[in-house]
Amino acid sequence: MRLCRQPGPPRPAPFDVARCRAAPVRIALPAGTDLLTAAGAWMLDRGCDGAMLTLADVPVTALRYVLPAPSANPAFAAYYSADHVLRGPGRIVQGQMTLGWRDGQPFAHCHALIEDATGQRACGHLRVEGCLLGAGAVATGHAIAGARFIAQPCAETGFTLLTPAAATGAGTPGDAAIVKLSPNHDLHAALVAAARAAGLRDGVLHGLGSLVGAVFADGQDLAGPETEFFFTQARLRDGAADLALTIVDAAGRRLTGRLAPHRTAVPMTVEALILEACDPATGEGPA
Repeated sequence: MRLCRQPGPPRPAPFDVARCRAAPVRIALPAGTDLLTAAGAWMLDRGCDGAMLTLADVPVTALRYVLPAPSANPAFAAYYSADHVLRGPGRIVQGQMTLGWRDGQPFAHCHALIEDATGQRACGHLRVEGCLLGAGAVATGHAIAGARFIAQPCAETGFTLLTPAAATGAGTPGDAAIVKLSPNHDLHAALVAAARAAGLRDGVLHGLGSLVGAVFADGQDLAGPETEFFFTQARLRDGAADLALTIVDAAGRRLTGRLAPHRTAVPMTVEALILEACDPATGEGPA
């Protein structure tokens, strides 16, 4: 596997994980508000600890995003490009968003495929505070209770990263877990190990993060090392991970497909929600 040298001391643990409860949700996002404000207000109003949300065919009136980029600063192994701006109406075609906390306030991390009014598509890390929602915007996914993604400094990467932690008064553990993966660990193996550590085996995954390039089962190869991705379909079954995703590199090249197992490492972080399977035969979890 290709690896990514980080500026700080490596974390020996391949993951952080916290058991939680997860409930399916469908959220109407008010037009004229930005994505962070709308999702954060919903989280505060509901009183949940966070969410992993899916964005599909979400109308927007304005949007800013960045691509992964090489870092000119040796304090970081990789960084972000300057902002790219979608002006006028468009839509989020598909994406994943982690809803957590930073300094006691709602915070979101979102990777998505987007489309402008001409049908031109791009993919990247959304500036959620600069994503203005159009009429009829809806997000689906799972509300999380009993654990939180909290933004914490990471000595290895130099970034502040969303990291699982048990919530105050967490109560009885549920049939789900939230996970953060550490740099330079095998994506497939680390997800399987995190699920097992949480007492889960078969299940479905939702999430996003970065990879040191990506090697696909059909032979496609995105060399990286700077990339961003979101899962399009992912599950655990019989102690193995089957992972399909959309990924973009620093040049804006994007690929979608199923990853070859044990060929791809994490450079910065991966955030995921693991839902215990309702049907072990199919690996399907809650809706």
